[in-house]
Amino acid sequence: MLAPLIASAKSGFDLMVQVGAGTGLVFLLRWFWMRINAWTEIAAMTASVLCAVFFQIVWPRVSDVQLLFWQKLLWTIAVTTVVWVAATFLTKPESPDTLNRFRSLVRAEGRDVGKGVLMTFLASVGIFGFMALVTKLICGN
Repeated sequence: MLAPLIASAKSGFDLMVQVGAGTGLVFLLRWFWMRINAWTEIAAMTASVLCAVFFQIVWPRVSDVQLLFWQKLLWTIAVTTVVWVAATFLTKPESPDTLNRFRSLVRAEGRDVGKGVLMTFLASVGIFGFMALVTKLICGN
């Protein structure tokens, strides 16, 4: 739906980066702060997409002020964080039974957190490294 409105491939990539940056914090904190619930994540995803679309597609059409990418990114992160923190405290926390099922399912008992963060980091490095390799093979220098 958004493809006809995006000016370039870079704009599309910037849109994806903004969405990821807006939701990244809540997705990471989910493993450490059990107060975060499904509504928190839904609010973060919704706010992040709306902010990214606003700054990448709507803003250039309604304003003469050119925002740099990092400015759009910071605004998206700030607005999304306010929205998901509000959603966290305005909704009920998960029940202890649900949290215990979650912990046992994903083995989030504390001792695996460091290993999980390390594995997430290594997987991210691997994915981005693979993307860079494919780009180099296709495009050259």
